[in-house]
Amino acid sequence: MNNPDFDELLSAVIPIAQAMLKDLGAFIPFGAFITRDGEVQLAGGEGGPSHLDTEEIVEMYLEAYREAAAVDDFTTTALCVDVRVHVPGKQEKTDAIQIMLEHSGCESLNAFMPYEKGNRPSNSRPFFSAKHSPARCEQCPPGV
Repeated sequence: MNNPDFDELLSAVIPIAQAMLKDLGAFIPFGAFITRDGEVQLAGGEGGPSHLDTEEIVEMYLEAYREAAAVDDFTTTALCVDVRVHVPGKQEKTDAIQIMLEHSGCESLNAFMPYEKGNRPSNSRPFFSAKHSPARCEQCPPGV
């Protein structure tokens, strides 16, 4: 990854996702961000297990990130989601940790860490990534 903030957020969220997968077998979406002061903070919901589906939770995070970006509260965000995805070169979908990364400079990236149910995701497993249009940064032009 070219952006050091992305590396810092990946280092913050991946161990949490791995621990939840090990202990619970899944996780609900959660996030993290880097403040203007350079501090990494986790973003999570309050209360018990959510009655919302994953897409609703993701949209709630993105809306909160958009609102915070509008007042310049942070530089970089990460949203971590348990997904099924096609790994390049494979026919079948596999489970993966997806980390949606966005920087206030309109840089964005989806990072994926595949894993097998019952096996803890390993940092030695290959990551793959894909650029995506920023979801929280409304001032960014489409397709950036």
